[in-house]
Amino acid sequence: MNKRNALLLIHIPVWIVAILTAWFFSSDDVPAGHPNYVLFATITLSFWFLASFYTFYSFLVPKYVGRANHQAFWIYAVLFVVIIMPFIVLALAQITKVAALSMSEYLSGEVLLPWAGIALGTLFCGVLGVLYRKIVSRIIEGRM
Repeated sequence: MNKRNALLLIHIPVWIVAILTAWFFSSDDVPAGHPNYVLFATITLSFWFLASFYTFYSFLVPKYVGRANHQAFWIYAVLFVVIIMPFIVLALAQITKVAALSMSEYLSGEVLLPWAGIALGTLFCGVLGVLYRKIVSRIIEGRM
């Protein structure tokens, strides 16, 4: 198998895990009267998982890791995990009508648990992105 095919195949498990995990969390607690809840929630969560993964994999790691700019990596990573991605997910949840609470309730500080859960999930996906980027770098360099 050539390197290009290996690099493409390495992403298949990420997509499968993202979609199955999103479906698992979406199908757990379906609100009454929302027939498309699981579909919209799965799409929203899959987007979240994959956007988090590819932000680290394609942007943050290649640009800041391996260079003398580790401080910038950590600043952008923290901003992304704590502020940017949770806000995007909550906005998507409101657009697709899968959120149990309104955006103002999330932002008011009344509900810290969903925000913390999104931040932890984003961090997990980011760590996967970093690990995958390291594996891809080793494949390209021929060390694997």
